[in-house]
Amino acid sequence: MFIPYRPTTLIKLRLISRFWAIRHSRAIHLITSLAGR
Repeated sequence: MFIPYRPTTLIKLRLISRFWAIRHSRAIHLITSLAGR
């Protein structure tokens, strides 16, 4: 388990993971909507 030395790194990782999750979910939604047609 990775323990960050500073809390700022953890906050950045959370923000990045959330941002990527939103982008990934949008990409999956677009792909599924295109494939569903």
